[in-house]
Amino acid sequence: MDVTPDPDLSPQQFGRAFKAFLDAALAAASPPPSPLLDRIAGHLGTDPAQLPVVTEEFDVFEQPNLQVALDTHLEQAMVELQEGGTLSRRILGF
Repeated sequence: MDVTPDPDLSPQQFGRAFKAFLDAALAAASPPPSPLLDRIAGHLGTDPAQLPVVTEEFDVFEQPNLQVALDTHLEQAMVELQEGGTLSRRILGF
């Protein structure tokens, strides 16, 4: 393998080639299995990465009201709830 630097290779050409290498390496890499992702995909019936993302942020003082609203809705809808989740570094303050 010849590792002699090419004097005609510009920094821009190197950058493009290196980015293409990184993109190919990432595309070939398999992500580790995620029990949470598997659970979400099973519930939704499709890969969650292919779905649109909708978010809503609530002030800390509004979170108890949100919990009461969710509890009331679930009770009235008579659905079974399976709790699950993850910790966020943002919430933990790291």
